[in-house]
Amino acid sequence: MRTVFCAALCAAALGPVGCSGGAKLGPVSGSVTLDGQPVTAGVVTFVAADRSNTASAEITPEGTYSIPDAPTGEVVICVKTRDHEFILGPGSGPPPDPAAGSGGVKTTQKKNPLFVRTPEKYEDATRTDLRATVPATGAPTTFDVKMTK
Repeated sequence: MRTVFCAALCAAALGPVGCSGGAKLGPVSGSVTLDGQPVTAGVVTFVAADRSNTASAEITPEGTYSIPDAPTGEVVICVKTRDHEFILGPGSGPPPDPAAGSGGVKTTQKKNPLFVRTPEKYEDATRTDLRATVPATGAPTTFDVKMTK
């Protein structure tokens, strides 16, 4: 769900997007680092340069990602970690509805020990300087996302 939300948010920064029926897709994977250190939680989104397609993946605790259906050709890359700063605990979800008699269940949060804050510019498709070329051959491609503060 977060992956879809991030893709929509990143795409919204570029303007209206839609999936082109003839869009070529290819698998891409790699690592995500900030100043040489692994980013261990977040979402990576690849946005086609022509805005015709986007694809996203969660970043693993090891600092890697894998997108089976990334747009091919020139892409802009967004990395969003802000939504991963806290972990929702038991009883998480929307606030209880007093009219429904939910018994006062509270949402709890705790700090995510894996959280690495990345600069906001990488979240915005119009500001990020992260770019790559995904080959249209469909062959698996490795692209390491390297950010700096």
